[in-house]
Amino acid sequence: MVVEKTTKRFLHTLAYRRFRSRERVLVCPSYCRTPDSHFVMNRSGELAQIASPGKTFGYDVEIYVGLARFMEFRQREEIQNELQSKYGIDISSGQISDMVRRFLDHLETLHIQRADALAREMTSNGGYVLHMDSTTEQGQGTMLVLYSSWDNWVLGAWKIKSESTVEVKPRIKEIVSRFGEPQAMMSDLGSAMKNATVDAVAEMDSLPHVFLCQFHFLRDIGKDLLSDSYGLLRDMVGKSGITEKLRQFCKYQGQKIIHFGVSISN
Repeated sequence: MVVEKTTKRFLHTLAYRRFRSRERVLVCPSYCRTPDSHFVMNRSGELAQIASPGKTFGYDVEIYVGLARFMEFRQREEIQNELQSKYGIDISSGQISDMVRRFLDHLETLHIQRADALAREMTSNGGYVLHMDSTTEQGQGTMLVLYSSWDNWVLGAWKIKSESTVEVKPRIKEIVSRFGEPQAMMSDLGSAMKNATVDAVAEMDSLPHVFLCQFHFLRDIGKDLLSDSYGLLRDMVGKSGITEKLRQFCKYQGQKIIHFGVSISN
């Protein structure tokens, strides 16, 4: 291997703070290529463990930002101020947003790479029960989550166009191919989710049991039994003019809960 070039860049990390790296890039003197037509090249493995190629901030900064955003529910400006005050790292809010997306991409990649280890752990605990549900956000598509209830692990999550059999069934098959067949499956009463579950189970060797969510079942019964009374109450509330006051009350209580949670965490 011969030196093709030497690259320099400034890096910001929690472990080493701000420093300038100097990397020698080595190539095959005959310019041999890999099967995918790239030149055979040797770069610093140590530097690759510190930061992504071409990036200014190290992986430890990315992990700090990701955990602060998703585990502590901090806003971009809060994270920005913390990195400056604790580590002397200047970072823009836009860079934090980019780093949050990279954190999720890397977390998903790690999750997939460790699928075999996760599957072995679930098997040692007697397998897993696969729960499925989705939530629709107005104008933002549908979030589908497949979840192992015994382990409290999310096995897969996707943004899908709508809750339909065509969208849900391939996701179930993906999880089964990655983690093995479940001991049982839990679905809500929606026709799309039920059909996707039954179709997916029909293609499995173990034919796991399919259960329906008791909460959804009782809620639907409640609607049937109390729909008339609920309609009467709704009309009375609407005519009384207190709807806006109730909204303001709920908003006020929600803000109190948020402030209380912040004071406890601090």
